[in-house]
Amino acid sequence: MRATGSRSKFLWPVVVAFASSLTFLGFEYFSFLLPLSIVAGAYGLYLGSDMIVDQSSLISARIGLSRKKEGFLLLSIAAIADEIFLTIIAASLGFGDISFGAVQGSNDFTLASVIVMIPLFGMTVKIRHFGKDIAFLLGSAIVVILLSYAFSVIPVYIAPLFFAIFIAYIMILASSKQEDPVEPTHEERFSIPALAISAVLLFVSSFALVIYADFVSTFFHITGFLGGFLLTGLTGSIPEIFIIFITARKAKVVQSLSVLIGSTVYKLTLVLGVVSLFGNLTFEFSKWSSYLLILMILLLVAVTLIAVKKYYAPLLAAIIVAASALLYVFA
Repeated sequence: MRATGSRSKFLWPVVVAFASSLTFLGFEYFSFLLPLSIVAGAYGLYLGSDMIVDQSSLISARIGLSRKKEGFLLLSIAAIADEIFLTIIAASLGFGDISFGAVQGSNDFTLASVIVMIPLFGMTVKIRHFGKDIAFLLGSAIVVILLSYAFSVIPVYIAPLFFAIFIAYIMILASSKQEDPVEPTHEERFSIPALAISAVLLFVSSFALVIYADFVSTFFHITGFLGGFLLTGLTGSIPEIFIIFITARKAKVVQSLSVLIGSTVYKLTLVLGVVSLFGNLTFEFSKWSSYLLILMILLLVAVTLIAVKKYYAPLLAAIIVAASALLYVFA
C-alpha cells in the first residue's frame, strides 16, 4: 500500500505538468484549452511549492529551528521557489516586464490576502517582535521605487545591491534568539526524488505561465508588466497564501507573519538580484505597484497594532481594491 501511495504521489505532478504545457506545445491544435492550461499551471506552482515546503519542514525539524526561524529561513524560501523559477525564465526569454510584474503582483496579492485574513482569524502579535523585519521590508520597497525612477531596465551591476540587502537580512535573522524549536517527526523522511520532482514541476509550470502571460497581454492589449502582475503574480502568490492560511488556522501567528515578511523581503532582494543577472529586469510602467506595496505594508502594521474586528475585513478589501485602481490610473 505504501509503494502504491508513493507512486501515485509522484504520478500526479507529472499529469499536472503535462496539462499545464499542453497548450503551448501545440497551440494551433489546443488553443481552446488555454484556460484549462492556465489553471493547471497555477495548480502546478501550488503542488510543486507544497512538496518543497514539506521537505523544508522536515529539514527544519531535524536541525531544531525555532518556529520563527523556520518561517523566515526555510518556509519563506520554499514559498518563493515558484517565483524564482518563474521570474528567471521570464527574464531569460526577454520578458523582463512580465518578470517584475510577477514579483510585484505576488507581493501585493499576498499582502492583501493577509491584511484581510488578520481580522477574520483574530490574529494578534506584538509587532515589536518584527520591528527589524518590517524595517527591512519597507526599506527594500523604497529601494525598488528609487531604482524604478533611475532605470527603466535594471543593469547587471545593480544586482550586488540586492544581494547585499538580502545577506544583511539573513545575518540578522541567523543571530536572533532561538525559541520554540519545531518538534521532529518520524512519519516522513527527507526525499531527494520528491525535491527533484517538485523542481521539475515548478520549471514546467512557470515556463507555461510565462508564455500564457505574454499571450494574454497581447490579446487584451495591455502591458507585459500588467499581464505578469495579474496572471503570474496572482498564481505565484498561491503557495505563500496557502502556507500563511494554514499556519493562521492553527494559531501559529508568528510563523504566519514570518512567512509573509520573509518571502516578501526575499522577492524584493534575492529574486530581483538573481533575475538581474539572468536577463533584463524591466521596471517600466511599474511605479504604481511599488507605491501600492508600501501602502499595504503600512496597512499591515496598522491592522496588526489595532485589534480590528472581523466585520472590518470587507472594508479592508474594498480599501485595497480602490487604492489599487487609483494608483494604477494616477501614479
